[in-house]
Amino acid sequence: MVQSQTVLNVVDNSGAKVAKCLKIKGKLGRATGNVGDVVVLSVKKLRRQYRRRVKSKMNKSEVHYGVLIQTQKFLPDYGSTKLRFGQNAVTLISSKGKPLCSRIFTGIPRVTRLFKWCKLGSLARGYV
Repeated sequence: MVQSQTVLNVVDNSGAKVAKCLKIKGKLGRATGNVGDVVVLSVKKLRRQYRRRVKSKMNKSEVHYGVLIQTQKFLPDYGSTKLRFGQNAVTLISSKGKPLCSRIFTGIPRVTRLFKWCKLGSLARGYV
């Protein structure tokens, strides 16, 4: 369960490492987000640039959209088994809904296929 002001890990190669949730899109008040929800984020920490200088796609304190792909709260209605992750994680998307990354470092839950995020499954390591 993610609320506003929650610190999230970014698990893709878009350039951000840590982001803070500003708002859950499509929900009012003190809304809580779950897997598959779109959130508005502020980038807090960037990934270390490796050996060569590459122009980063983003800077600190920029506002982006993201999709929640992992939460520490148990996923609702996942069948007989309960699925829970060790971190709150997000992957960044554009305002039009396309991913800003070319790779996702972790597996994502199968539930995301129901929320029109099939493209994220092809970028991830697999489904959980």
